[in-house]
Amino acid sequence: MKAPRAEDPNPSWFSRHSGALFVGGFGLVFSVAGLLIWCVAVPSVRARAAAAEALSVVVPGQVPTHLEGARVLLEAHIAADAPEVFRDFVAFRRREFRGWKEEGGRRREQWETKEIVAPAIALGDGRLRVLVVNPDYEMKGEPHRWRSTEGLEYMLFGPSTQDVVGFRRGDQVTIDGVLEPRSRPPGIRAATMAGGDAAGYRAGLRESVAALEIVGPIFSGVGGILFVGGLVSLCRRRK
Repeated sequence: MKAPRAEDPNPSWFSRHSGALFVGGFGLVFSVAGLLIWCVAVPSVRARAAAAEALSVVVPGQVPTHLEGARVLLEAHIAADAPEVFRDFVAFRRREFRGWKEEGGRRREQWETKEIVAPAIALGDGRLRVLVVNPDYEMKGEPHRWRSTEGLEYMLFGPSTQDVVGFRRGDQVTIDGVLEPRSRPPGIRAATMAGGDAAGYRAGLRESVAALEIVGPIFSGVGGILFVGGLVSLCRRRK
């Protein structure tokens, strides 16, 4: 039977200070993340929200009267004959469940995006039809969800739970995009397709700004406290 291994009487500097270094490094990462949110993400989303507030809101029947290249918010319904690309979805995002992860004593779900299908799509019906001429636009506020299982199932070698959110025929949407009114039918080059009306789309952007304005300082504050705590611990250990 082997004798127990004796502790190193002269541990390295890194071993003696690993705890303080970890706390300080973790705090530094949090602080930098908070600063990036505050200095980069907040101005970007705020500018996007301000731009959306200034846009004209139009409906399909008004598109031919607008200038080529005008950026607008188009309120419309997805056409009744829009092709269904998965089950009864005409555009969707699909995620796969990848198990749980323990974080801070809490069990959190882990998901991986597997597929995004955002095709060119017709809006409106009959003479009041507008075509989203481009694929791969951003989707927000999808009103419908489908899951492949009732509970969450994760299998390493087999089908795990699939979660799909997206749009169906007849859904009201708001398109943030640039008009192509001279095409037949009139078209719009979409940057974003959001569920609901223009007021809801604008409100969502404002809420995103408010959330980031809270999250950024919290990250910076918590990170700063941890970083300073790590430095203080290092200084005390040197005495």
